[in-house]
Amino acid sequence: MVVLTAVYVALTAAYVQFSGRTLNAILRQEKSSADQFTKQISSLTKSANAMENIATVIQSGNAAVMRAYLSVVIGGASYQERQDGVRFEAKPLLVNTGSTPARNLRIWISADIVPVEKAETFDYPAAKELAKVPAVAAPHQNYNLSAIVPNFVPDAHVHIIKQGQGIGELTVWGVVTYEDIFGERHTTKFGQWLFRYPNNSVYGYFIPGQNDMD
Repeated sequence: MVVLTAVYVALTAAYVQFSGRTLNAILRQEKSSADQFTKQISSLTKSANAMENIATVIQSGNAAVMRAYLSVVIGGASYQERQDGVRFEAKPLLVNTGSTPARNLRIWISADIVPVEKAETFDYPAAKELAKVPAVAAPHQNYNLSAIVPNFVPDAHVHIIKQGQGIGELTVWGVVTYEDIFGERHTTKFGQWLFRYPNNSVYGYFIPGQNDMD
């Protein structure tokens, strides 16, 4: 009987030891699985965040590619003919170089005779708003703008102004505001000098510091 009891105790101890080892192994495995699961969740979260960032960049890039871009470029000009009541007139072109329409346009434009040397000190007074503007500026289309100088110049100065010989230059400036298809508001500022070649073709320069867009 004593022998059987000793054997029973030994078997029980062995079972308890085995069970303890098994339990520890299970706990270690569960901890390892939990750690792996946590790492997987962390990795998936990082991947999801990365994908979200990529999607945001793509969306921003698409908006930048697709939005309207309005600029004002050198166009034409009319020169003073007092006998016909015609004053100097600047005729720049409004161009949508973007891929979608520009909406809710507002355009301010003015012109005057301004010497080049005064370009940086001239105050470019607030331009006059045009009452009639395109309802929508379609992509890759040009639109004629116009601004007439407020006064006649001495007739002897007309040819000199045409050639840009120092008395003053036909100067046009203004601002365009518009809305893109994403509902964002944008502004284009412009300023130009206009001259005429001997063959009567018009050319011009963009005034430093007076041209900007967002």
